[in-house]
Amino acid sequence: TSELVLSRAEEPGSAAIQARWRRIATVGQRPSPRQGVRGVVFEARFIVFGGRQEGGTCLNDMWALDISPGAADSSRMWHQVDCEGQAPSPRVWCSAAHAAYGKWFIIGGSEWQFGDMETPNDYQTL
Repeated sequence: TSELVLSRAEEPGSAAIQARWRRIATVGQRPSPRQGVRGVVFEARFIVFGGRQEGGTCLNDMWALDISPGAADSSRMWHQVDCEGQAPSPRVWCSAAHAAYGKWFIIGGSEWQFGDMETPNDYQTL
């Protein structure tokens, strides 16, 4: 897990932004390596949804990481989020938007299926 630390340049009157990548050490269980995942920040937590793991399996799980200012990296843990209701189908490369009132919208994406060339891919949208 990595974070991009952003700050304003220290020169008076400068509009420049300084940026520095920093690796975050986490402990305990964490999401499996994946691509095409989507994330949002909500109340000092970084929350991720879905994506595709190595081997091609699409997911619809959710994970949260505490990113509170001042939290020690040595104590940062990912937690799988239990959700009520019907989750969107497993997908990769979906669109996501965080809106007001604690809502997060997920739409589109696809469920890539790997198989013989004669087998068509099944694309699903929400």
